[in-house]
Amino acid sequence: MPADHSDPTGNLDSGPFGRGGHRSVSLRMEFCGRLGPAFLAFVRARAERLDLKGWAMLDGTRVLVVVQGPEAMAGAFEVACCIGPDEDEVQSWTCIETEPNHAAERFELRGAW
Repeated sequence: MPADHSDPTGNLDSGPFGRGGHRSVSLRMEFCGRLGPAFLAFVRARAERLDLKGWAMLDGTRVLVVVQGPEAMAGAFEVACCIGPDEDEVQSWTCIETEPNHAAERFELRGAW
């Protein structure tokens, strides 16, 4: 007999694999490679689409990013940014969980780019 993944209210649950994505996280990411303004625009568009707060900044050949929001959305953001736009090439990246900073009300680009 298949497992029952419904709750008493009648909503369906995706099972154990789909649980845990609602926890709020703050992630600091560093993307390295051949990156420029197209990558920053891509990062901002994805963060806004996923309703993440934070910032991004171009620093030479790397882009620093801090995002805050639901764990599942932050994970989707990381995956999308690893692929990036066709104009740029992500060669490596790091991602660490940090303490939440509730000061950000939206996603913004920082510094001169």
